[in-house]
Amino acid sequence: MTSLELREIVNEARKMAGESVVENSHFLKRVEDELEGELGIRKVFVNPNGGRPAEYHDLTLKQCMLVGMRESKAVRRSVSDKLESLKPAVPETFAEALQLAADQAKKIEMDAPKVNYFDKVVERDTLLN
Repeated sequence: MTSLELREIVNEARKMAGESVVENSHFLKRVEDELEGELGIRKVFVNPNGGRPAEYHDLTLKQCMLVGMRESKAVRRSVSDKLESLKPAVPETFAEALQLAADQAKKIEMDAPKVNYFDKVVERDTLLN
């Protein structure tokens, strides 16, 4: 998840709790303060419809939880519930595990033409950067 997506979840919870929303620049400072030493460089998202570019970090679910803990009690609970719902389900039975493997194999099979196309694009030796 990106810090932009996490900020949307936090701001939604803040609105429901009657708190003001957080601007991206302030939220990035919180993320970087909480996760100091764990983050790579900031990335930039450029909206194709115009507007200002937005900087962000890619975050793991654990990192999202750590950042979410900095919020007020009401916001923290809402963010925690939302992040928990995003966790992938772990199969409980052998049949569920087989179904999950079959679904993943089908998705890989469906994505194969796209993957092959982009592999060809990347492999081109005659293109200049």
